[in-house]
Amino acid sequence: MRPGRPWNKAHIYRLLTNPTYVGIIKHKDKRYPGLHEPLVEQATWDQVQSVLSGHAPPGARASRSRTPALLKGILRCGQCGTSMGVTFARKQGRTYRYYLCQTANKQGYAACPVKTVSAGTVEAAVVLQVRKMLRSPDEVTKVLHAMQERASTERRKLATKRQGLVSSLEAIRTEASSLLHGELDRDNGFVREELAALERQRTEQQEELRAVEQEIDSSAAKDIPPATATAELARLDGLWDELFPAEQERLVRLLVEAVIVHVDRLEVTIRPDGLRRVVGELVSKEKEHAAGNLAG
Repeated sequence: MRPGRPWNKAHIYRLLTNPTYVGIIKHKDKRYPGLHEPLVEQATWDQVQSVLSGHAPPGARASRSRTPALLKGILRCGQCGTSMGVTFARKQGRTYRYYLCQTANKQGYAACPVKTVSAGTVEAAVVLQVRKMLRSPDEVTKVLHAMQERASTERRKLATKRQGLVSSLEAIRTEASSLLHGELDRDNGFVREELAALERQRTEQQEELRAVEQEIDSSAAKDIPPATATAELARLDGLWDELFPAEQERLVRLLVEAVIVHVDRLEVTIRPDGLRRVVGELVSKEKEHAAGNLAG
């Protein structure tokens, strides 16, 4: 029962493939003759299954999964907030790719004003925005500033956690010393158990403290001077057209966090951590190249 709610393709497909209507009971992966009267004749059922299979020829799903989709997983509809998956259509021997809003896909095109967007058009627009950012010192600095603010906040949290662990370890040492130099013999069963428990706590917290200190050091080492970042990214933009398509796709997916499609505009959000990683890769490659020239 779906009173007052629209049907979509998935509901109709489940209805048409439900063996209950031909007197079959399905349990897990097996089917058994039911005790109820069939509502649909077997011949009609078989004809429907044949039609359904005809609309989904072998390999269709695999073909769809191989459809290029630069923005898969990061493109969303700005009207209803659902993801937009890539699909294709063939017309007059040509294949057209486009991204389809999942609300429109399930409830019909009238359910969403965005509906679809040409895959080539939206992907080119996103690449254009990425390249504009690469060659814009102001945009790069803005993203780096946001990233460094986030990193600074995280380091403050890590410093507070480190101080808590240091205080806890000091308290464990004090308690252990009290037990060792107290009135009870250290061979006493109670004392041995308490010391063993304190030693386990000390080991666990020392390992946690070591991990926190590594995170703090790693975070500090990742800070990138804006001048270095802008220079490296401008160089990348100059080389963009010479990159293989697969490398261009990797960089776009690394740099772009989200793309929101509205009826009249497109929102592209840059991933700060991705920007830092790309700059880090560029700096490392440049160092390797310089070292190779010196060695030669």
